[in-house]
Amino acid sequence: MRDHLATLLAEASELGRGLPRYVERDFARFLECGVLAHGFARVRGESCKDELLVAVS
Repeated sequence: MRDHLATLLAEASELGRGLPRYVERDFARFLECGVLAHGFARVRGESCKDELLVAVS
């Protein structure tokens, strides 16, 4: 999806219709999901002390 979204939006625009704003917004939010740069929690096991970063959105 990330590699082809710009092409999809451009082709929809060239057809003169484009996509509704809410569709573009939802695609953008979808692509942000799971990206640590957009927020994360650090989880650590009490007994083993292993740490894991969990993306939040």
